[in-house]
Amino acid sequence: MSRLAFHHFPNPKRCFSEMARVLKTGGKLVVIDMEAAEEALRNTENEIETLRDPLACA
Repeated sequence: MSRLAFHHFPNPKRCFSEMARVLKTGGKLVVIDMEAAEEALRNTENEIETLRDPLACA
């Protein structure tokens, strides 16, 4: 499961492919994400998320 992370990955297709590769037969991959804000707001939103969970951005 990936929640609200894919928009941070530099190569999301590669991450998705690797997640799918390691699934057990019949396993399920769940991805939840959001649409990124306009460019002007992205840094502010990233700063807020870093304050909320600094280890997620380490």
